[in-house]
Amino acid sequence: MVGDLPTAHIEVSSLLHVTGITAGISAATAEAVHFAIAVARDAGVPVSFDLNYRSHSEARAGRGGLRTHHRVGGYRVRR
Repeated sequence: MVGDLPTAHIEVSSLLHVTGITAGISAATAEAVHFAIAVARDAGVPVSFDLNYRSHSEARAGRGGLRTHHRVGGYRVRR
């Protein structure tokens, strides 16, 4: 799944927008979201993250690392 991401497009974008829903679908989609954010960050592309909070623990499972490893909107997001 990570290999399918259009990294060249991400690197020249003016903004990368990702959602918590995508990260919560599976471990593979969570990995793809983490990777896309890293590609954007390394290219200096701002990242917009819609947490799309759900109270069900299974919906949140893939997002935990996103809050601790990435800057969102210029601020490091912490638990």
